[in-house]
Amino acid sequence: MDEKKEEQYGFKPDLELKYLFTHAQTHSVIKLLNFLFRTNIPEDSSIEISHTEFVNENLFQSKLYGRMADMLFTSKKLPYKIHLEFQSTEDASMGLRAFLYGLYTALEANEKKKIVFPFSHTLYTVIGKEKKGKDVIALCFPKMSEDGKRCEEYIVPIEMEYTNLLAMDFEEMTSECMMLLSFMYFYKYLKDKKEMNSDKKVWNMVKELKKYIELLETVKQHDRDLLLRAVDTLLNDIVYAIKKQKNISKEAESMLLEEYKTIADIRVEKAEQKGMEKGRIEGMEAGKEEERENSIHSLIKSFKNIGVEDSVILEQLQEVYQLSKEQAQKYL
Repeated sequence: MDEKKEEQYGFKPDLELKYLFTHAQTHSVIKLLNFLFRTNIPEDSSIEISHTEFVNENLFQSKLYGRMADMLFTSKKLPYKIHLEFQSTEDASMGLRAFLYGLYTALEANEKKKIVFPFSHTLYTVIGKEKKGKDVIALCFPKMSEDGKRCEEYIVPIEMEYTNLLAMDFEEMTSECMMLLSFMYFYKYLKDKKEMNSDKKVWNMVKELKKYIELLETVKQHDRDLLLRAVDTLLNDIVYAIKKQKNISKEAESMLLEEYKTIADIRVEKAEQKGMEKGRIEGMEAGKEEERENSIHSLIKSFKNIGVEDSVILEQLQEVYQLSKEQAQKYL
């Protein structure tokens, strides 16, 4: 699928991944980062998302200037920043780009005589690329020999590790460590038309969707809502793409639509539950406040009936109902 055709779909992998990382529970993000970077950040620690702020406009006059690293994370439990890049197309310059993003980030630290790079990792969503590997670039530092007769090169290889999500199977993508990105497993059906060009393949996708919906029940509510949102958006495009396939039967299409409807129904049900819970809590709070107001007015009436002075009533209201003097005076 070329990039022009991909643009017609509403699902944008880079945007979905950024949304996920910025809205998921912190411990889930940390678990995933520890898996990708082999770090040991405690899951109960805090982590901040930051962005690349380029050092000087005149310093980098290149086609990369103005582009930002996709995600940067900082944690007090780790001395270095974490840089995560998302790439949905094959790009020979990806290693160089990741290196430059790291360089920009390192220059922000402004340490004397030392440029401290972040941990870097690229998440690919590309058909045909290896599951794991390294994008390698070489830095060449030339110098003349001591006798001035020949030019010597000092080569420093730079390796940028990557993981290709579309090369991972269902079990790998739904494992505990990768669950936060599990919805991306189904992106292969949209990315590569060959993955859904027959009834058999559509039925296989439906089978995996059924299993996936069951697995989501084991995920905590907040993250489950995010994953349902993402896969719902993705399935909308997949259904649209399948409708354009002439060799897919109505039966297979209906089965997929049924699973799509199941996910949509789950999202609606969860939204209704949240609304009811919110309404219940708000109603309880409103009831408590009304009861409190009635109690205050009743106390004031009782005091006044027995001739208690306003100054004494004022003190009692402050003490019994934890009111400030100004708040208590409004009742008198």
